[in-house]
Amino acid sequence: MIRYANARDFLQRAESWLAAREIDYGMALTSARNARVHELRYEQPVYWATIEEAGAIVGCAFRTPPYRLGVTALSDTAIAGLLVSVGDVYSTLSGVSGPEPTANVVAEAWCRVHGGKATVRFRQRLYALRALVPPARPPVGALRLATEGDIDLVRGWSAEFVREARVEHVQAEFFVGLIRARQVYVWDDGQPRCLAAAIKHTSQASAIGVLYTPAALRRHGYGTATVAALSQELFQNGARGCYLYADPDDTAVSRIVGGMGYQRVHDATDIDCC
Repeated sequence: MIRYANARDFLQRAESWLAAREIDYGMALTSARNARVHELRYEQPVYWATIEEAGAIVGCAFRTPPYRLGVTALSDTAIAGLLVSVGDVYSTLSGVSGPEPTANVVAEAWCRVHGGKATVRFRQRLYALRALVPPARPPVGALRLATEGDIDLVRGWSAEFVREARVEHVQAEFFVGLIRARQVYVWDDGQPRCLAAAIKHTSQASAIGVLYTPAALRRHGYGTATVAALSQELFQNGARGCYLYADPDDTAVSRIVGGMGYQRVHDATDIDCC
């Protein structure tokens, strides 16, 4: 276990390791890159660590308070060492976030020692795409960029998306900003039918972070067509891979993404420790 004083030092050691696994650990990489520039915005102390075996990184952990402790997948031995290291820095944690089962094990073990109850707040399933299988019979229409003229529509649809996806921390203005950054798309057959957003682009991969079809327009193939067309667009724009998160209990999304070549990577969870 090697701790680092700040995100800059952490990234000097871990950035290439995380970048090579960006689809798996994009949150850790993004958090560290943001903190490298804005670390003083967070409560102190922050926590950055690599877990290493024979001089090679096998995992990472980080925290930018007041947010949860973030972890990559870790072995049981590494988890034991991490708990000691984190306990030397914090007497309490707001929670743990990361892939299952590591996040669950860390949260439960922390609560056993330090008190509190581990409560799952949010679960997501990570899917990744390397080779697209387009739908055989897409609906009429085409994917297009959302424009300023779509702002009122997107505000309304995004509010429903936030409610259904239980991501209450996301505000409507976030989606307006994505429109102005040319990252929001709609499937349009004369009128908008489905909404999607590409929320992240790097040299390695692009993430589809939002997919929403109004309830009255579902079961017509708009979601499938939108994800397929947007995935193709992202590949054409240079992405080596595409990925997205979805509710693991949402069988409709599982069917949509599975049919076009997306495969499950892992399930991730946010857990409160209080």
